[in-house]
Amino acid sequence: PRMASRAEQHFRCQGCGAEFTYEYRGRQPPFDTKVVYVEDAFLIRDPFVPPEESGALCVGGTCAVCAAPVCTSCSIFYSRRFCLECARKHAAAFPREMARLIR
Repeated sequence: PRMASRAEQHFRCQGCGAEFTYEYRGRQPPFDTKVVYVEDAFLIRDPFVPPEESGALCVGGTCAVCAAPVCTSCSIFYSRRFCLECARKHAAAFPREMARLIR
């Protein structure tokens, strides 16, 4: 996994333009060893967890089709992350229940 340097790293969603400062990009953040992600996600420390506990919060990932950086609101995760635009283009490839949600 790739770890961001201690310097602030910035993530900008190509879907909505939301910007986040992230601490780690990868699958297993050093600040939350209980979790292993199945994608190289953009992660921050979970602000809703007390500092003495560990926790990570995924703010986004990279679309598996077009490689756009997208936040969790502008994407769908189904074995891989898809931006909503690519998910809509390929809706027929998803299970019927998910395809209905995408359209």
